[in-house]
Amino acid sequence: MGKEQVRVADVMIVDAIAVSRDATLEEVDIIIRSTFVTGLPVVDSEGRLVGVIGNAQLAAHRFARPVESSEHVPSKSASASTT
Repeated sequence: MGKEQVRVADVMIVDAIAVSRDATLEEVDIIIRSTFVTGLPVVDSEGRLVGVIGNAQLAAHRFARPVESSEHVPSKSASASTT
């Protein structure tokens, strides 16, 4: 006999937390970390799905930020020098 097929409806989260396009990345980060989910649906003012934001997008934004002039960035020659 074959294995019973489990449907998405049987395991999905029904009361998902959604955010609007106007939510800040900080708000999304707090929600994701406090609820232990990896992503959130983004909805318009009528509740229609317009996208998804998750850990990958948050990380990409964090690591793509410009370096502030007050931050020290080692030069290639300094990091490659040998003594």
